[in-house]
Amino acid sequence: MATQTGNQDRNGKPPGLRQRCNSLCSLFSRIVFIAFFASPALVAADDTQTMLEAAIESYGEALEEKDRDRRLNLFARSEQLFGQVIDSQFESGTPKSALLVNKGNAALQAEHIGNAIHSFRTAMMLDPNNQLAAQNLAYARSVLPLWAQHEEESELMESLFFWRSLLATQSLKSLAAFCFLIASGLTALSFVKRLPGLRIIAVLLVICWGVLVVSMATKSGDSLTAVVTVPESTCYSANNENAMRAFSKPLPDGLEVKVLSTRGQWSEVEFAGTTGWVKSTVVRSTELP
Repeated sequence: MATQTGNQDRNGKPPGLRQRCNSLCSLFSRIVFIAFFASPALVAADDTQTMLEAAIESYGEALEEKDRDRRLNLFARSEQLFGQVIDSQFESGTPKSALLVNKGNAALQAEHIGNAIHSFRTAMMLDPNNQLAAQNLAYARSVLPLWAQHEEESELMESLFFWRSLLATQSLKSLAAFCFLIASGLTALSFVKRLPGLRIIAVLLVICWGVLVVSMATKSGDSLTAVVTVPESTCYSANNENAMRAFSKPLPDGLEVKVLSTRGQWSEVEFAGTTGWVKSTVVRSTELP
């Protein structure tokens, strides 16, 4: 029987070779893991960047295009590509409001007024201080027929509640709920501990809660929860295509309405005090995903 020498292991290999083989196998396993699990994220990031560059390029080409039909198609393509970039960012987090403004600009140039208004409103939900989105939204609304235009907030209401533009609607709701909760707790505690000072603080918080509720109720456009995105849409008096029309005129692309309820493939909407039913595919919600 052969005896093991000092320079060989039981397999007849130098003692350091097995360690090197194990290290190489471990390194190969890590490379395979990265290739299968890490690369999709890198590819997705590259695809998003490629789509963004293509959207910007398409927008630039449209600006220089003389033919109207081709120009509209290029703006529509830019709008679509910006939308794909935004959708990918919604899946991973929150997109930048600037991207939504770019999409809205492309939609506006493509004469997709409803999609433009939807993009500008979403941008302002993410960033209430986005002045460019506010200006472009006002312009997009002015393109609509007079009877369908959005009623702007009065200067008095705007001056009284100037501070609410600094906060998103969801933040106002959270702040109002906080004031009401603390006021309720302080009121109960003031009776138990017999501390009138707590009751005064509770009253002040209730007043703040009331102001916040009124500001949200009168905030321009917040009650309009959807935008018509299909031109010349018919609004019926019932959820049936054989029903009478609720409006004498078709609903224009870009009309902002309030969705009251949904029933199957139909949505009940309200505009200027008149209610009716439209196909759910006609309107697009302005609430964040």
